[in-house]
Amino acid sequence: MIEIPDLPSLGIAALYAVTFLLALASGLVPFVINTELYLLGVATLTSASPVLMVALATTGQMLGKWVVYGVGRGSLNIKWVRRVGASKAVKTFAGRPATTTSILAFSAV
Repeated sequence: MIEIPDLPSLGIAALYAVTFLLALASGLVPFVINTELYLLGVATLTSASPVLMVALATTGQMLGKWVVYGVGRGSLNIKWVRRVGASKAVKTFAGRPATTTSILAFSAV
């Protein structure tokens, strides 16, 4: 069984470090770790500065997303990934212009 540390008893520096690392992990593994719920809990259970906690969480999330973006961008330099991805996309959307437009419109929301 995993024991969750008692938030009020953590040192303030440790709380800031945990906040940054949790947000970084949340940026790397989306939809698994909910940073917003964590921040709500920290705001409720501790007297830590909310502005600093949000700034650390934002920095951690952005760093995680930057890493994910960089890895995805770098994968386009691998020839077989580019070729396979492009051929699948062309096959999928070539005969379905309505689907293509729908997906494009939905992704813009």
